[in-house]
Amino acid sequence: MTQPLKTKSVAIIGAGMAGFAAAKILADDGYKPVMFEKSKGIGGRMATRRIDDEVAFDHGAQYARVRSDEFLAFLVGLGDSAGVWTPRVKDDTVATDKPLYVGVSGMNRLLEPLRERVDLRLNTLVSGLLVGADGVIITLEDGSTESFDRVICTIPVPQARVLFGTDQALVDAMSVVEVDPCWSLMVTFEQPLGVTFDAWRNVSDELGWVARNTSKPGRNGLDCWVVHARGDWSREHLERTKEDIAPDMLAMFADAVSIDFPEVRSARAHRWRYSQTVTPLGQSYLQSADGRCFIGGDWALGGRIEAAFGSGTEMGRAAIAALG
Repeated sequence: MTQPLKTKSVAIIGAGMAGFAAAKILADDGYKPVMFEKSKGIGGRMATRRIDDEVAFDHGAQYARVRSDEFLAFLVGLGDSAGVWTPRVKDDTVATDKPLYVGVSGMNRLLEPLRERVDLRLNTLVSGLLVGADGVIITLEDGSTESFDRVICTIPVPQARVLFGTDQALVDAMSVVEVDPCWSLMVTFEQPLGVTFDAWRNVSDELGWVARNTSKPGRNGLDCWVVHARGDWSREHLERTKEDIAPDMLAMFADAVSIDFPEVRSARAHRWRYSQTVTPLGQSYLQSADGRCFIGGDWALGGRIEAAFGSGTEMGRAAIAALG
């Protein structure tokens, strides 16, 4: 017999790993949270970019490592949605002593099985919060409002500082967190690139990561590569256009591998304004003084997928405890 849903309401802002980890904890306890996501798809930096329905790129987070039994159990529970990536690594720059977990066909596949456990509102930007005696009133970009008993916020910390800008204690607590941007290049070749590696970290002074996306499980078709610029280079060039960045990053990629490229089918850049956590919060989440709002994400514990999972999991448990 299906357990009836609990009547108290919880909103989750952000549809990345932290948000879905919190949602899973809440759903397991009988809640169906409402999840607001400003983008058109789920995943956050675990999003997968599909181009012309032909190729797909993990243009943000590349893989997940496991440190805790709880995260391992989560990944195993995803069944065929999760797989292990066994790349050929250049110069031992990526440790492969432990499995590298990825979503099969795309990193956001790690979250797809949880979609049905939330009331998902895509293309919906939360523009304001007001804590009252009876709950938290959320204002959406279109001016409409909804009220919730508890709110879990998992958006990047610079955006969270704005959203909770009237709570000086929370703003001050978040001010210790530092996050680097990242320019990402997605390039497709007409023929396989003639190199003997699939992953390479610390590529050059400008590039921090290169990976053959096609080498991951469940990926087919043309030879696809993802290239990440280092944080300092990305910050220096942050406000340039995508069209301007793509040929520069392609040239840096070519210089790094020192071979003639086959014909390039497409090369597109994406700007992650808030990408890699440099200085984390150092705890799983923050809580407002009234106990109604919880704020966290990978920036709370460190820039890893498992850090986002841990933060979201703890926020879900804290929300349940607060709801009584």
